[in-house]
Amino acid sequence: DRRDAAMVDDHIFADDRSDTSDEQHDQPAPIILPNLRVLILTGEYTPPIFSSLEYVDSISGEAASYPTPIFYMPSLNLIQMDEIATEQDAIENASESPLAILGRSAPNVVDFQLSNCTSSDASVFQCFASMAGAISKIDLSTSTITDRLVCRLPGLLPQLDSIDVRGCADVTIQAVARIVEVIRNSRNGAPGVKEVFIDGPQYGSAAEYDAYAWLDWVGVLRRDELDFEGDGPDVGDRRRRAWIKAGKM
Repeated sequence: DRRDAAMVDDHIFADDRSDTSDEQHDQPAPIILPNLRVLILTGEYTPPIFSSLEYVDSISGEAASYPTPIFYMPSLNLIQMDEIATEQDAIENASESPLAILGRSAPNVVDFQLSNCTSSDASVFQCFASMAGAISKIDLSTSTITDRLVCRLPGLLPQLDSIDVRGCADVTIQAVARIVEVIRNSRNGAPGVKEVFIDGPQYGSAAEYDAYAWLDWVGVLRRDELDFEGDGPDVGDRRRRAWIKAGKM
């Protein structure tokens, strides 16, 4: 609770915090972090450093004593968010959700990790759409995104070369295989997606098995100790050759 008047515009602090008038909720001046490259946020009680004032009010159940300033991070390359609160039912407009504000505040992110979070397709879409399209790696594992977002990724993230959607119950292998194919075809001979981490087919669907086999055949499927086939070789090329050999047998 450090009250620094220089951090806000024309802001009046109430000594007893009893005054919750509109004048006390003037939008604070943004805080610019021009050299920040990496940001790691963990835990659902992470301070909402990229939230709107309305979001802060709604999660606290009462008006904030003074507004939270927005942090602008123009040089941010990597953001890692694990088990943080990114959604709020009170926000009907996805363009004003915390993730959308993050996208506008950190437009040049290259490595985007959002794992173990409850996030709507619309909020993640708005986040990516607000950025400059520089993201090459995304980790959305164990999140609540669906195929609706996955199928929009080629247009949102033209530089995408790595995707992790393990533990996403509403993401199908067919959808991921489809975007890998679309990106391969759109780059005119340039390398497409290089690695895909996804759960293996579990529902007996022939289409799921075909899509999984195709991802392996084009050389983008990656497995590690978290996968059910995780006892394979730990080096990518050796692992792929071993699995091809096993498949032929």
